[in-house]
Order: sequence, then C-alpha cells, then structure tokens
Amino acid sequence: MAISKSRKGQVFSTDVIIAFIIFAFIIISLFGTWNYAYQKVDDTSKRNDLEIVSRQFMTSLMEKPGQPSNWHINSSETKSIGLISKQPNQISADKLEALNYTKLKQTSFKEKYDFLLEVYSYPFNETPDYSIGLEPTNTNEIVVVNRIGLINNQYSKFIFKGWNSE
Repeated sequence: MAISKSRKGQVFSTDVIIAFIIFAFIIISLFGTWNYAYQKVDDTSKRNDLEIVSRQFMTSLMEKPGQPSNWHINSSETKSIGLISKQPNQISADKLEALNYTKLKQTSFKEKYDFLLEVYSYPFNETPDYSIGLEPTNTNEIVVVNRIGLINNQYSKFIFKGWNSE
C-alpha cells in the first residue's frame, strides 16, 4: 500500500471542525462547573457568616448586661446591648422594653443583615409579647436561634430570625 506524497501531512477540514467543537464543549463545561462550584462556596460562606453572627448576637444579648450596664437609662454612650439584670440569669424587663430596632442594628448586628426578635411569655402562645425588627420578606435563607430566659422569675422564649438584607 503506497502512500501518495501529495496527501502526506494534510488535515481534513471536518476533522479540525469536530476537534474544535469537542474542545469548545470541554472548555464551556469546565467554566460552567467552576462557576457553579464558586457560587455554592460563596452561598455556604454567607450562610455560615449569618449563623455565626446570629448566635453571637443572641449570646451577647442573653448573657451580658451590656456596655455600660445601664444603657437602657442613658443610651447616648451605648457600646453594646445586653438584657441581663444585676441578678444572674435574670432578663431585665426594663432593658427589654428599651430595646429598639435602630439601636440594635447600630450596636450589635451587622448592617448587611436584618432581623426579627420575638419574645413569648410562658405559657407560650402564638402572639409575641415583644417584637423588635422587621418581618422577613423575599428571602430563602433565614437563620433561627431560640433561647429561654427568665423575666421576673417567669420563663420566656426568645426567637431570633436573621437574614441577609442585601
């Protein structure tokens, strides 16, 4: 079988087109996979940040008196907000009533997140005794943190809902 010298080293144009289509398909698939993986990692990172911030917020609120401890009387120098009264494990009803959305947002919670804090007294019914914050709208990522506290020696349930407001 003799090979003609005139056909040696020539490439058929359909072979090049098929190779280019396969190469382009592989590159496009890699870019799509990379973008999907990046988006998943970014979403997980944002969710983890929100969970950490929400838990830290509730821990600070429920376990510390605030800085200064009389922030509810003189709020001009408030550095942090806490609900603990002078008695250990007791939530101050005065501090709870002094809470407001703007002050919490400025001192305790990151600007890129929004929240709703609801307090239910025992026996727990469907209507909260206190509600501070905004109702979640148009969001699919809500972190919920539940805590129990004593207000005037009566059990109360604190439900915190946080979400990304961006």
